[in-house]
Amino acid sequence: MNGRGITCPAECVLCGAAPEDSFHVLLTCSIAAQVWQASGLRNSVALAVQECDTAAEMIFHVLARLFQVQCSLFATILWSIWKCRNLRLWQQVTETAVQVYERATNMLDDWKHAQESRKNTADSAMHLDSRPRSVIQERWTKPAPGRFKCNVNASFSNELNIVGIGMCIRDAAGDYVLARTIRFTPLCVVEIGKALGLCEALQWVMELGLHNMDFSLDSKLVVDAVNRTARNYSDFGSVISHCRQLLNISLHNSKIEFSRRQANGVAHALA
Repeated sequence: MNGRGITCPAECVLCGAAPEDSFHVLLTCSIAAQVWQASGLRNSVALAVQECDTAAEMIFHVLARLFQVQCSLFATILWSIWKCRNLRLWQQVTETAVQVYERATNMLDDWKHAQESRKNTADSAMHLDSRPRSVIQERWTKPAPGRFKCNVNASFSNELNIVGIGMCIRDAAGDYVLARTIRFTPLCVVEIGKALGLCEALQWVMELGLHNMDFSLDSKLVVDAVNRTARNYSDFGSVISHCRQLLNISLHNSKIEFSRRQANGVAHALA
């Protein structure tokens, strides 16, 4: 029985040849081994298996030694193997190693196309940005009297394989109070990076002991997800769930809002 009270088989549902844990399912199971062989990452995974004791250690071990394009494929295959396991367990659907690998590569291609589309949209927005500022600029708004506002922004560097987070707190008069920047690696999906930025900002404000805080960020997806009560068991949903927990612990009077433009200086702090 797992942590959610759901009864699961003790043996691996894919091969039935060993006790099931994340290390076995993702790395040493015969089905997983075939997928890694098809991907060209078998040697990297095999080396990590020899040197690491847990799945988490292995994942970071491999990511630290792969090129960026390989990291994306590696992460996507991990997800696809886990999906294969869940399909077998909960829906009695059996997949071949080829199907598992193809799902990963198809998902990665879709993600790349989405990023290209996002870039084209951003390029179009930059073109619009050349118009007079009075036409398109959305002004930063002060928080209500007695409140603070923390603007949060994230930047993503493909070259450095890092995500940068910038946070800037201002008071009700619009005066600067405090700012912070952090960086982490490896690069992740944009909305997960923005959600992690909000999570870091919430933790920071909680440690500062500040209350009556309005958090503003430029991701409507993240803002809507935090303000909803629906459960989401994806990686994105896990970060959102942690954000809600931090809000419930000591930030009851805080608000999360969407803003197309961040406070001046936040984005530049990430450079």
